[in-house]
Amino acid sequence: MVTMWPPPYHSDVVCIKINPRIKEGLCCMWTNSSSLFNMVTLLDHPGLIRRSLVRTQIKIKNSVYCTDVEKWRKFSETYTDDTKEVNLLATVLLAANMSFLAIQSIDNIGLSYLPQRFSYLSLLAALASIVMGAAVRSPRLFTNHGRFSFEAMILILGFPFECFLYSILFFLLAILVHCAKHKAVLQLVCTGILAMFLLCCLVVYWLITEPCNDIDSLHERFTTPAKERAATTS
Repeated sequence: MVTMWPPPYHSDVVCIKINPRIKEGLCCMWTNSSSLFNMVTLLDHPGLIRRSLVRTQIKIKNSVYCTDVEKWRKFSETYTDDTKEVNLLATVLLAANMSFLAIQSIDNIGLSYLPQRFSYLSLLAALASIVMGAAVRSPRLFTNHGRFSFEAMILILGFPFECFLYSILFFLLAILVHCAKHKAVLQLVCTGILAMFLLCCLVVYWLITEPCNDIDSLHERFTTPAKERAATTS
């Protein structure tokens, strides 16, 4: 089978050209610390919602916006699918917490046992994620009327996912503290290694990529015509 490289030129092809942050040096980690913090702590979910909402808003004049209905429809469909998945995972985590609390050696100690407290916090966070996800699974039409309303919308739409992350965190803390109290060194060491590996992966992922939502207009962000690419490679 014969393959052609580079691929033949097509006039209707649009390529994406980005400059990864890693090429700008590590100083970009300081100048974009809020974006990096969102990636490491919340997996960039608030940033995803912020960029999506921005794309749905059209500025008419100073501080006056209207909503692009078609882009809002696409965002709403994507958000609904994501929320359904989060609710499903939160339900699984809820069942995991119930199973953990039902262990006889944990249940007999009572609420003074720290892992049990963490498990209850995880259970409550999972419930909050499910309830809030059910409330906002199909976002109501939103038009930006000021900074407060915009930030409030980001917080509300991100609440189910953030509660789910907190639920995971509390559940992991419950297991880790339980292992520590029983001197399970191997499990603790493996957890530390995996946590460091995950952190490194998130930082590297943030450094070498740029955010690009499904509803983004690609020709407005980091794009160059394919003809330019062909000219540079010839």
